[in-house]
Amino acid sequence: MQHHSSKPRVGISSCLMGDTVRYNGGHQRDNFVMDVLAKHVELVPFCPEVEAGLGVPRAVVRIVRRDEHEFLLESPSGRDHSEAMRDTLTQISRRVLDADLDGFLLKRGSPTCGISGVKIYTGTERKSRVVARGSGFLTQRLAADFQTLALAEEGWLKDAMLRQQFLNRIFTSRRLKNLGNSPKVSELQQEYAAHKLLYMAHHPGAQRELGRQVAGLKGSLSSDQLQDHLDQAQSVLGHRLTRGRHVNVLQHMFGYVSSKLSRVCRRHTCEAIDSYSRGQTSLLAPLTLLKHQVLDKGAHPWLVKQVYFDPYPSSLW
Repeated sequence: MQHHSSKPRVGISSCLMGDTVRYNGGHQRDNFVMDVLAKHVELVPFCPEVEAGLGVPRAVVRIVRRDEHEFLLESPSGRDHSEAMRDTLTQISRRVLDADLDGFLLKRGSPTCGISGVKIYTGTERKSRVVARGSGFLTQRLAADFQTLALAEEGWLKDAMLRQQFLNRIFTSRRLKNLGNSPKVSELQQEYAAHKLLYMAHHPGAQRELGRQVAGLKGSLSSDQLQDHLDQAQSVLGHRLTRGRHVNVLQHMFGYVSSKLSRVCRRHTCEAIDSYSRGQTSLLAPLTLLKHQVLDKGAHPWLVKQVYFDPYPSSLW
């Protein structure tokens, strides 16, 4: 089911919203998510442990590896919740599909929700060894059933580059979905053109390949072709952002306006890009400068329309 929302729809571990669903009856409210991000997205809460009937408060559960298989067991009793959790995750997977999510924010370290670094034990006793680190049961299911869904963990949004990546993905996902179920090929091509520099910032090679695919579309656009484009766009944005790739895009834009600028303006712009390259300023400094120059000097129309300048609301920077 596609939800006609102008805002991205983001699944979230309920405890990050401040819901008292933790094993100890507490919560893990994320202030940035609830006080800032929530103004610009629709949050859809999930708590697999509560939904599996484990209750609040409850015994601590662990991922335990036995004979190359992983189980969700209570500590220290050893009570097995693996089957109940698998049944619950099947239900959650259906709800995620129905909710038409653009991304998912998950609780760090949780045996159900953690994305990475989740402890995997040899047993349920308190002195059991940690034999590996991996991802929680829900995260494993989301990665298997929704391979291009943007996932982020509690704390990741405090890192500028990881925050940019997650926000780029969820807001681009919603923009493309808001084209409707049957956009014209020309509309999809225009949307790609507007996102070109954003895609380039994630991976120039993947951006060019996506561009070739879009250019090759002919006739009417099928639902499968549209879904494939949505998935491919998320795959491009799934590549890690780097300072070097941002600098490449900034210099690419600068090439369109440099001949129209005074010598002083050219020097200031080069210094701003160089300062960002050396980690002395944020991306917003050279990007804002270039945006004003592009608008002021009437650069190529496609550059004026680039989503890269404003991929998401300014308050989220």
